[in-house]
Amino acid sequence: LEQQAVSRHQELLEEARRKREAEEALAGLHAQLQSARHKLHQLEDNPQQDVHTQAQQVQQVQEVLGECSTDLADLARRPVTAHSSTSSPWVSGAVQVGGLSSECAELERAAARHGGAVGAAAGLARQYEVMLAEYAHFLETAQAKLKSGDGGMTAADLKHFRAQLDAHNDFFTDLATHQGVLASLVEQVDPGTRCEFHESHQRLNTLTQLLQDKASVHAGKMETLIDDWEELEQELADLQAWFEDTCGTLP
Repeated sequence: LEQQAVSRHQELLEEARRKREAEEALAGLHAQLQSARHKLHQLEDNPQQDVHTQAQQVQQVQEVLGECSTDLADLARRPVTAHSSTSSPWVSGAVQVGGLSSECAELERAAARHGGAVGAAAGLARQYEVMLAEYAHFLETAQAKLKSGDGGMTAADLKHFRAQLDAHNDFFTDLATHQGVLASLVEQVDPGTRCEFHESHQRLNTLTQLLQDKASVHAGKMETLIDDWEELEQELADLQAWFEDTCGTLP
């Protein structure tokens, strides 16, 4: 009997230790879940934060929730008593495991939804950054074209000159189209990205206006030259016709 009593005492001590460890683990998991919930709320309440930071924070939350889910599953399988007994004090602990597991699953779904939204926003931000860089290069090309035009214009004939004017107009029409696409895209990106690139975008818009004004003046000069060229060709044709008529009347 004494040996049985000692054995039972050891069992009770072991059960108490396991129960204490499980309760401590539950308390820790509860705190981690509350922290994860708080971080998700902070992300929702702070849309000005740039999407790259948001994406990192969502990933961190998802990693924590994944660990919590694994730990809760481990707790659910962990024996606390030496005998299966519904009268064990750990029944309340098992209920807590179930409750925390449901909460963890709910937070994982919320984090996945937020992660999807942040991922889409990050993709849009990257697209905006790339297009902004391409537009800056486009403007550099426009500046070079106008600068080369300032040095004088040459053409083999009137047809070639008209083709140059058409190419000039097409290029600067494309510039205006690019500007319009960027203006639409900047309204769709997250506030953080919009704020980050606001000065760069404004600088490019200012440069665009300046180049469009110069391009308009340049096109006007080309149109005037084309008109003059056409008039000159007509005068030459009239003079040639007169000369031929005059030659025909000579003896």
